[in-house]
Amino acid sequence: MRVVLDTNIFVSAVLKLNSRPFLAIRWVDQNGGLLKSGATEVELLSVLARPQIAAVTIPSLRDDLAKMLAGAELVAIQERITACRDPKREIPRSRRKWPCR
Repeated sequence: MRVVLDTNIFVSAVLKLNSRPFLAIRWVDQNGGLLKSGATEVELLSVLARPQIAAVTIPSLRDDLAKMLAGAELVAIQERITACRDPKREIPRSRRKWPCR
């Protein structure tokens, strides 16, 4: 199985040992198939380097995560999806008060 994990899963995992996000990442690591794109790798590393995040995360978990990320399969993004995952954000662009990523 090949898996893509959201940056928030990784951040949550380095905040608390044995949390559900931590266990999910460990499972993916043990079973292989972690995918990354250049953009997701840059995003994750920049988020983890933020002072407010780095101050509250477990350093050894950050190091383990960096090693796992280095071993992930790099894939090229073929198509950019612009649909929002949050139904509340499925509002016409002209009426939005916040951007849809």
